[in-house]
Amino acid sequence: MQSFELAFRMQTEAPSAVDVSGESQATRKLYELDDKPTRNFGMRCLLVRRFIERRVRFVQVTHGENNKWDHHENLQRDLPINCREIDKPVAGLIKDLKARGLLEMKHWYSGEESLVAPPQSS
Repeated sequence: MQSFELAFRMQTEAPSAVDVSGESQATRKLYELDDKPTRNFGMRCLLVRRFIERRVRFVQVTHGENNKWDHHENLQRDLPINCREIDKPVAGLIKDLKARGLLEMKHWYSGEESLVAPPQSS
């Protein structure tokens, strides 16, 4: 029965978790949502924060499709583009989590993808 209740809560809470329409202009700026190169990843980072606020135990945020970070070709062209797309949104996420007292994470991995785990509730 607990599994069914958990599944129900996950489905009913999901719409509010992904609705960012109530976020302030300052938050939009923090995550660089109004800048085309950073908009997509910035939105992903903002959703990470919203999931962590809702005590989601494991959150994974990825950047790009397929092998976007596989720079065996065109390193000088592609690496700066990728770094530009993620730098400010990740900085905004860290700053926002710290300001909200949510930065005490178990794991923070950055590679082809970033993994974020929120603090365990006592």
